[in-house]
Amino acid sequence: MKPFAIPLSRPDLSERELEAAARSVREGWLSWRAPWVRGFEERFAALCEVPHAVAVSSGTAALHATLLALGIQAGDEVLVPAFTFVAVPAAVRHAGATPVFVDSEPDTWCIDPALVEGAITPRTRGVVLVHQHGYPADVDRVNAIAARHGLWVVEDCAEAHFARHRGRAVGGLCRAGVFSFFANKLISGGEGGAVTTADPELAHQVRLRVNMGATPDAPYDFGVLGHSFRMSGLGAAVLCAQLDRLGEIRARRAEVFTRYDARFEGAPSVQRRPPLPWADPAPWLYSVLLPDRYRRDAAVAALRERGIEGRPFFKLLPDLAPYRGAGAPTGFPCARRLAETGLSLPTFGGLLPETIDRIASIVDEAAAGHHLAGGHA
Repeated sequence: MKPFAIPLSRPDLSERELEAAARSVREGWLSWRAPWVRGFEERFAALCEVPHAVAVSSGTAALHATLLALGIQAGDEVLVPAFTFVAVPAAVRHAGATPVFVDSEPDTWCIDPALVEGAITPRTRGVVLVHQHGYPADVDRVNAIAARHGLWVVEDCAEAHFARHRGRAVGGLCRAGVFSFFANKLISGGEGGAVTTADPELAHQVRLRVNMGATPDAPYDFGVLGHSFRMSGLGAAVLCAQLDRLGEIRARRAEVFTRYDARFEGAPSVQRRPPLPWADPAPWLYSVLLPDRYRRDAAVAALRERGIEGRPFFKLLPDLAPYRGAGAPTGFPCARRLAETGLSLPTFGGLLPETIDRIASIVDEAAAGHHLAGGHA
């Protein structure tokens, strides 16, 4: 497939990251034993306002290892959003449990707290809530429900680096937080992930499971069944450089959001999430809803004709082959609408204002029905 002239996302890299990577190569510190792996963990934990962070190989590995450390077993159930990236239910399945899908709420696009309690069964062990497309979920409500039923809550922060919920950093609001540092995230090491927690024993159990079950300071003493989920020294070096430039990276992405907001102000057919007083979202991907699937697909096609990547939202998880038949009779109406009408637009530092204006014009025209064919309206 021909690369897009304007991709959906692009890592915000500089000479600082290049020098960090070069140092890692020059000094031969490519593995997880590189000293800056632990340095990254300490810095990232502080930013998430927790005492512990464990660096891992991906966001999926972070969630998988956390579920194992929490004692998930075959026959257990874990509540997850019906609308999110497939890694969430996949990690639950790989840990031996069954994902139970819960519909989204329209304002945050995150799991609907009002529906969580009704999905709990005697086999439910916990909830994975996802801060969807940079917007924090209503954590306090979910935590309160979980506490009443003796359940743990894990927050998936893969798309919401450094977002805040009622003034508190995501990643430190529940039993654990999990992060991804894939190339399209706010900060990236190409790949990579992290688990954050205030619980020292949970951090210890996660660390065992990401390092093949090896007991610290006891070579080849494997006390539990583990995986090779370690972060590379090379990736950690780049991530440390990204943290050095965090203010600049966030500001550049925020400028893109501000420009899109201004451009879509007064566009009745383009729906943005409403601001909520308790939520400080992260500038991940600028995403909107269009009136229906036909207009969303028309917008995607119109953008691609001009070499611009626009990405439809994730498919509804209960519609995917590995999870088909796990749906509720209601069919997850909010999550389905998100999946069918949502569109993410190019979002990265350095995106020119005139390019943002051109993208917004194309989307606005499609949302108003100007690009439709076949009589759909």
